[in-house]
Amino acid sequence: MSDLFKPVDVKRTGKNVRHFFETDFDHLMKYASPLSTVSNNRPDRVRENEEFDSHDQKYLEFVKSRILADSCRRAINSLTENSKKIISLVYEHSVTNAMVMQRLGISSSTYGVWKTKALVEFADALLAETSGNSNIKTIDLHKYLREE
Repeated sequence: MSDLFKPVDVKRTGKNVRHFFETDFDHLMKYASPLSTVSNNRPDRVRENEEFDSHDQKYLEFVKSRILADSCRRAINSLTENSKKIISLVYEHSVTNAMVMQRLGISSSTYGVWKTKALVEFADALLAETSGNSNIKTIDLHKYLREE
């Protein structure tokens, strides 16, 4: 196999994405909100020799969070319809897995397959979104299989 696409460990990648949604995603969305504690009334540029103070640093973190939050939203919006529904309902709207299965009209075994696919699809989309943006760190939620 070529070096272009490393083989992905689907289960571990899914677990990693779930962890991202359960721990980082909600915090990121709250911090990136216009109503967050960081004011967005900052000047467009800082004078060349002016040092950053703690408020400036918080503002830069806010801006980076907004960029990353937008990348997450674009990644979710780029998913296939079923994957988008699963990710959006479970992680943005806190709908239980049972309710999602009922809404989609599928069995629990089918749901497990679809959810894992949705999580890996999100990891792919987020990697694509962040790798093309020099303003934020590339986020790769994949876990790769070790080639022996």
